[in-house]
Amino acid sequence: MNTSNRRIYIDIDDVLSHTIARLGQLLHQHFDKRVPYEEITEFDLARSFGLEEEEVERFLEIAHEPDAIRSIALVEGARPALEGWSRAGYEIHLLTGRPPFTEDATRAWLEQHAIPHVQLDFVDKYGRAHAWGEDVEVLDLDDVRQLEFCLAVEDSLEVAVFLAAELEVEVALIDHPWNRDPSRIPDRARERIVRCRGWSEVVARFPDP
Repeated sequence: MNTSNRRIYIDIDDVLSHTIARLGQLLHQHFDKRVPYEEITEFDLARSFGLEEEEVERFLEIAHEPDAIRSIALVEGARPALEGWSRAGYEIHLLTGRPPFTEDATRAWLEQHAIPHVQLDFVDKYGRAHAWGEDVEVLDLDDVRQLEFCLAVEDSLEVAVFLAAELEVEVALIDHPWNRDPSRIPDRARERIVRCRGWSEVVARFPDP
C-alpha cells in the first residue's frame, strides 16, 4: 500500500451516484425500453441499451441535461465513508469521466449531497475528448500518471486495471455487472484490485488507506 501521500481517488458515476439506475429510468421514459440491471454487462451504452447511433446521441443529450444529473440518487454509505476519511486527514479527489460541460450540474449535485472533496477533475478516461470540443481542457490518463494516490475507488474495470497496473495503486472496484469479467484483469493488476459490493465493504477493507 502506498503510504507516501494521503490522497484518495474517487470516481463519481456508479461509485457515488446511482447513474445507471437513473439512465435506465430515462431509457424507459424516452425510448420505451427496459434493460434489467444484471443485463448491463458492457460499458458501451449503445450495446447495453440496444440503441442505434442517432438514438445514442439523443439519449446522451437527455442524460447530460442538468435536471437529469441533479436527480441522480446518492449511493448508500458513500458520504459517511468520505467524511470518515476526510476527518482522518485524507484528501478526497474526484476524477470523473463525465464530459466537462456537465461541470455546473455535477458541482450542484455534489453540493446538494454534501460530498466532501478538495478537488474535482474531468478526465478523458475513454478517449472521448474529441467530441467535447477542441477548447476544452481536461486531464488525460497520462496526466493521471503524474498524480499520486494511496487508494482509488472505481467502477470501470478498464480504468481500475490502468490504476493498478500502471500507477501501482490499490483499487476498490465497486461491483457491477459490467466489471465482472476476470479475464480482463492482467496478472500484474490482479493483486491490487479488490472487488467490493458496496461502501461498507470498501471501508471495512480500507479503514486507513
